[in-house]
Amino acid sequence: MIHRNQDKRRKALWKQLTVLTALIIVCALSFSDDGKTQTSGLKTEIIASQKTPIAEGSALIPYGKEFLILGDRKPEVFLTEGFSTTQMKAQKNTPGNLISFGAQLINEFGGCIYSDGKKCKALMKLGLSDWEGAASDGEQFLFLQEYSNTILHLNESFEKVHQKIYLDFRSLINNENNNDNLMGEGILMMKNGHVLIAKEKSPAAIIEFGPSGDQPLGKNGILSGHEKWNFKSNTLVPLAAWSLGKHSKCDISDITFSNDTIFILSETCHRIQEIAIDSKGKSQNYDIKNTYFLPKKVKHPEGLTRLDDGSFLVLSDTKKKKKSLFHIKVKTNP
Repeated sequence: MIHRNQDKRRKALWKQLTVLTALIIVCALSFSDDGKTQTSGLKTEIIASQKTPIAEGSALIPYGKEFLILGDRKPEVFLTEGFSTTQMKAQKNTPGNLISFGAQLINEFGGCIYSDGKKCKALMKLGLSDWEGAASDGEQFLFLQEYSNTILHLNESFEKVHQKIYLDFRSLINNENNNDNLMGEGILMMKNGHVLIAKEKSPAAIIEFGPSGDQPLGKNGILSGHEKWNFKSNTLVPLAAWSLGKHSKCDISDITFSNDTIFILSETCHRIQEIAIDSKGKSQNYDIKNTYFLPKKVKHPEGLTRLDDGSFLVLSDTKKKKKSLFHIKVKTNP
């Protein structure tokens, strides 16, 4: 009887030690170095800034010699016209045209199954908002809608919706902290109808999506130059993923590809990072090659493009009345 009680006590003690060990590991991961407190990197400065007519801009991509800005709240884009970084100081407002693709969405996917008018109106508003990422090959556009985990595929003139493409996040990431507002923030076109998606957080990750059964392409699959994107499937599944782990405190607000290099933008950590992912598409952590700290005046950075001279255009998620497009470069005397 005494031996039995001692046995029970030993088992209870082991259980307590196991729980305590698990808690120590969780705490260690939570407070591990994730780059947010990183001090090594390059400081940047603002060369010029402008206002844009887009409220809460969420994506910024090159389009030929011009640039496209995508808005978060409404189905509209702003295409620059005659844009030049050398003229930014002289011009308060970015020159260009505001274009809506809302009517095309309603015509293609309109209709409501509910008799409640208020509910239908709320659903319609939701269906026309939450645009977070954009990509183009010069002949077509992909717009990423975060809440629905879908990609809208449009033609060059924004007059025709080719299709909606569903991103199946569930098969790769199953985390209780995930919700629809922590998913896709940026998108890059890839070969074979694949896309590279920047997932915001919990965990922040770079995920390659493609048709079911395909092999991942990795960095070598990202479109460059005059290559064109080819539609393959209405549903894309995760093929590979790269992250810094669940404990990373830096989010990812956008992703861009320039000169065979991937750059990601973080709003929470207020920086740009040059990263490397496996060229063969193997899932693993991405490597941070260089870090560029943003100036304090660049509030809520959401869109990123790297220019040929190595400088950056950064888009802020601010109100119309404030300057939201910033041309920045590395400080010569940091």
